[in-house]
Amino acid sequence: MFSLTAPGDITVFFIASMLASVMSSCDSFMIASSALFTENLYKPLRPAKSDRHYLWVGRIVALVIVAGGLASAYLIENVVQGIEIFWKIAPMMGIAFWLGLFWRRTTTAGAWASTLAAFGVLILTGLDGFVGFLGQRFPSLVKADGSEMLLHWQMIFYLLAGTVAGIVVSLLTKPPSQDKLDRFYELVRTPVNTVEGSPAEPCTIPPGVAIPEKRLMIKAGGLEILKPSKSAVVGFVGVWLVVGVMIVGFFLLTR
Repeated sequence: MFSLTAPGDITVFFIASMLASVMSSCDSFMIASSALFTENLYKPLRPAKSDRHYLWVGRIVALVIVAGGLASAYLIENVVQGIEIFWKIAPMMGIAFWLGLFWRRTTTAGAWASTLAAFGVLILTGLDGFVGFLGQRFPSLVKADGSEMLLHWQMIFYLLAGTVAGIVVSLLTKPPSQDKLDRFYELVRTPVNTVEGSPAEPCTIPPGVAIPEKRLMIKAGGLEILKPSKSAVVGFVGVWLVVGVMIVGFFLLTR
């Protein structure tokens, strides 16, 4: 048994808990990253190879990913900085995901533009010259010592830039074919528990599976937001109740 007797102990306990939650997902990140590289980048360049060949490619890529993670760990000064970097990267990658999920007009070029624009603004807002410029004109956007931009403002800047870039570039480029869009949204909106058997081809719905009817809450300019089902509402509220309990519990521990 152990006891938490000082504020420093609480902080260490909190950071250790967060690291444990992140590390539990690192294996999934490694497998997903190696699979995406092997299937979407390597396989089109080297088709007609055996499954064993692609398996070994995936294993080698997974090893490289782990080595890159270890190298990054030695470049990070402390745990808090590492968590901040993780917080910055995850939302950046989510811009294209959410645009593609709710907006039919999203294109491949728009997805690339959103990610690259967000990454570029992230780098820009970390430069000393830019931080100094903001500190002189908008001191509320930077830390008191003027060393760097406040994290939440930095994230707002690059998320806004990435979203705008994704929308503009998508509108200026050729949209995906209607067949591809219909197939994608059918896959996304078909509940997993209604699917039996294996599809005839990758990214297709097995024969005989009924595709649910679209119940749209918002439909305008290619934007499609479904009406939430009862189970979705209950799950959403339940998850936020759990989050609230965790926040209150942490608050009570720190008291």
